[in-house]
Order: sequence, then C-alpha cells, then structure tokens
Amino acid sequence: MIDIHLHDGGDEIATKENGAALVEKAFNLYKSQLEGIYSNIKISFETSAYTGSPNNMPYQTEQDQADDVIARLNKLTELGAYQVNLEGGILQRFYFLFIGGEPTGHLDYFEHVGLIWNCNVDNEIEGICLSGTKKKAYYKLKEWLLN
Repeated sequence: MIDIHLHDGGDEIATKENGAALVEKAFNLYKSQLEGIYSNIKISFETSAYTGSPNNMPYQTEQDQADDVIARLNKLTELGAYQVNLEGGILQRFYFLFIGGEPTGHLDYFEHVGLIWNCNVDNEIEGICLSGTKKKAYYKLKEWLLN
C-alpha cells in the first residue's frame, strides 16, 4: 500500500474553490505514474482543508473548510481511492515551525486543519473559542459518513 498526502496544491494554494480539482489532478498523476502496477497496489490518500489563514494563505471560514473537506473526500471516493483519511486528524494540533532546531513561533498549516478546536491558537476565527468545540466540518463529515 502507498499513502499519498494531498493537503495543499503544491505550486497552487488549495482552497475551497479548487481543493477537489487539485486532489483529482494529483490522483490522476499518481495513477498514471503507477500504471502497470496500479491494479496490484492499494493507494491510500490523506487530505485536509484549513480555517483561518495559516502561512498567509487565503482566509477560509469554518463553512469553507467544511465544504472543502467534503468536496475532496467525495472526489477521491469517486475516483476509486482505496482509502481516504483526514490529514492532521480530528483535533486541532499545535505546532511551531522549527528552523535549525529552534522554534520560530510561527504556526504551521496543521494547526488549522482539525475539526475540533483546541484553543491554543492566537488567531482562531469566528468568535470566542471553547476548547473541545466542534467545527462545522466535524458535523458535515459526520453526516457524510452516515450517508
């Protein structure tokens, strides 16, 4: 099995407008590169979408994140991915970027992709954060999984 991570667009910034199209492009690229052995190999994909504006990316709301996550999961499922997982997991995580072994104090992309707030971030969005509060994407994913 091969596990491929599709959380951004490489040269393009993946947002709610193009997230599903970029994962489709990446899926087809990997599939074409593995042609000939693809039928014998299982490809697992991990993807995510963010809230806020990590690393100066375009700002996204909780609703944008929810729509983007489901669009990506739908696209990968339609394309026949063996398995699809959320990159970064369900809980928000707190990371600092490290340069030369020293923390820079800048927040990483993965601080913004969880589906349950952890309230460690100084730039969380949409009002006061209560630790453990589920984001809109959590409920949208739950609905998607039950249907």
